[in-house]
Amino acid sequence: MAVGIQAVDTWDDVLYAPHAERRARRMDLQTLIILITVLGATVGALSHGLQLFDRSRRWAASRRGRRAGVEDAEAEAESPPFPTARRLPLWLLLLILGLVGLGGAALTWWGRSNTAGTARAVVGDMVPVPNKPAIAILPFSNVSGESGQAFLAEGLTENLTSTLAAVSSLLVVAHHSVLAYKDRAVSIQQVAREQGVRHVLSGGVQRAGNRLRVTAQLADAASGRQVWAERYDRDLRDVFAVQDDITREIIVALQVTLDEGEQARIRYRGTRNFEAWSRATRAHSFFQRYEKNAIAEAKHLFEEALAADPDYAWATAFLAAVHFIEARFGFSSDPARSMQRAFEIGTRAIALDPALPDAHATLGAIYLARRQYEEAVAAGRKAIALGPNDAESHAILAQTMFYLGEWDEAIDLSRRAIRLSPRYPSWYLLWQIWGLTFKEDYDAAIIAARRMVEIAESPQQKAVALQGLAFALSGTQRDEEARKHVAEARALAPRVSIEYYLRTSFFRDPAHLDRLVAALRKVGVPESSSKARVLPAASSEAGAG
Repeated sequence: MAVGIQAVDTWDDVLYAPHAERRARRMDLQTLIILITVLGATVGALSHGLQLFDRSRRWAASRRGRRAGVEDAEAEAESPPFPTARRLPLWLLLLILGLVGLGGAALTWWGRSNTAGTARAVVGDMVPVPNKPAIAILPFSNVSGESGQAFLAEGLTENLTSTLAAVSSLLVVAHHSVLAYKDRAVSIQQVAREQGVRHVLSGGVQRAGNRLRVTAQLADAASGRQVWAERYDRDLRDVFAVQDDITREIIVALQVTLDEGEQARIRYRGTRNFEAWSRATRAHSFFQRYEKNAIAEAKHLFEEALAADPDYAWATAFLAAVHFIEARFGFSSDPARSMQRAFEIGTRAIALDPALPDAHATLGAIYLARRQYEEAVAAGRKAIALGPNDAESHAILAQTMFYLGEWDEAIDLSRRAIRLSPRYPSWYLLWQIWGLTFKEDYDAAIIAARRMVEIAESPQQKAVALQGLAFALSGTQRDEEARKHVAEARALAPRVSIEYYLRTSFFRDPAHLDRLVAALRKVGVPESSSKARVLPAASSEAGAG
């Protein structure tokens, strides 16, 4: 649930990003050793070749001396001990040029690969296969071919992903990360390589009247073999039982041991009301667009889902997120009231299902906007404990830790989110950019910012990334370059201003906000803009009804 405030492997307690950086450093060291060996061999070969040439020259000189007299031999012997280039034979000249070229090419390759490896380690998107079962669940295909039935396949995929994500001994790639494979012919090996997993689940959904056919296959990319496959022909309203069956089969096939709490959580916990589920599933597809009209449609559909089943916790949590986004991005005519509604509905979602990670993550973001920092951290940590594979829970807590001034933890959480979702939303990078800049690690911040600019999904997201890039560049005294990026950001999002940052930043320490504002003024961010309704600056207003 992307309610991030803006707009690794995570095995046990080991953070993915440090692992990636250590791996990158080991690779760099190994590469450097190889290069030293190559260059040493090059120098040795050159030295040996020159010695051979010098010996052959001296041997020829001695033979001429014996034939032409002592004076000629002595003159020849006084020539320089090493020959000049114009006197080298063609074969030796070509050998020297070839070896020098090889050494230069090796150095160039090392420089480029080292830079690329460093960039990947900075943002955290190196994806080695972890030392525990890892799985990517590809979007199930809509075999019916009717666009109106696509929600069945989408909903089944998302529910399987979120249910398995609750298992701490599994690494489950985030649903967002595999959407790029939808309706594409890709090999299991390609998916495994790009997502850093060994197992891949795929399948299809077909509806015929009130009947439903679901096929599912679990494959091992390393061996290429099919681990498990099944076909389910059920009544349409049995879709939830199918989800439970597939979940259990995967747990057994991957030989995963569940603790007592996980055994309860892997059963589908949502509604058993098909109408509520179908409306909520369609609502979620609109929610993910983060545009004003799409958010309005998502709100309408989530409300219809709750009319069909008032106790549907998942739909309740996302309705809270909708109200939060309306307040946060100025989509609401009364942001303070929308934030209060978000808090009330989010609290109800947790009452309906205390083990729902989405509800705790949303409430954590709401607490942060209300400047209730301890509550925000507690809710964020609870979301991750309940959903250890939930990438967005990690990213949402990253923003909380950033605003608390915990730069290192914010950066680590951002990188863990990226590992869990290798095709991650661009806003996951934001907390790395700001955190690294506050830590004065400007080079790393610039790398992350340029990456965010590259993958930004919308003009608004690109504007956010460009502002982060300008902030990082200001620390390196590259103010002119930073001003150009600010101008580009304002062209994309005219509301960018100091006033906007003062109203939408949630720093616990006012000195951190002062530092940000001073840097933005330095690179040309204007004081005010007539655009946008946003959350009130005062914490009492933000939390009031």
